[in-house]
Amino acid sequence: MPRRSSVAIIHPSDLHKELFTDSGAGTLIRRGDAIQKASSLSEFQDLDKIKKALLESRNNLDTEATDAEAVVDRFLEFLKVNPFTAYYDENMSGLAIILPPSADKPMATIASLTITKFGWLSNLAENMWSAIKTDNPSLCWRVSEEDENLVWFFEKADASFKHNGGVLFYYGSDFDADVLDSFSTTLPAIHTLR
Repeated sequence: MPRRSSVAIIHPSDLHKELFTDSGAGTLIRRGDAIQKASSLSEFQDLDKIKKALLESRNNLDTEATDAEAVVDRFLEFLKVNPFTAYYDENMSGLAIILPPSADKPMATIASLTITKFGWLSNLAENMWSAIKTDNPSLCWRVSEEDENLVWFFEKADASFKHNGGVLFYYGSDFDADVLDSFSTTLPAIHTLR
């Protein structure tokens, strides 16, 4: 059994029932990775992993984008000089980059959220969201209306607005029309599956 896995046995006499189902397939319980945080690029052990995660996310978002690597490089340059908080797991199955409130953005904003299929299936998205929500009492983000995880985002938001092929979500704030216009024109859609 892999080191990162464990099995819970209720009682030794039930060992055969605990380890094997009727079909003999067995029961495997996996431990999840801890959610880590970083507030500068220098805190990441492997910047290439970050770039790869962002690049895969970008390629899925813009299937015709030929300059995806240049876009990711510009985003990383932006992060070098601007405050952010990144949430991620050791295997980089999930990465969220949150920008704090600023003069032109009244609430924290998800700049990037990328989660692998394994990350969605292993509850990583829920664990990341819990950490993000603990640190951000109000937050907004925009997701493509074609994102396959759109229902999950509706569950996490207080409200949403559909606009220009995307859905603007938020929690923890009362939006007015001016704020909505500001966010809907400047906030790119994030893509959540890579």
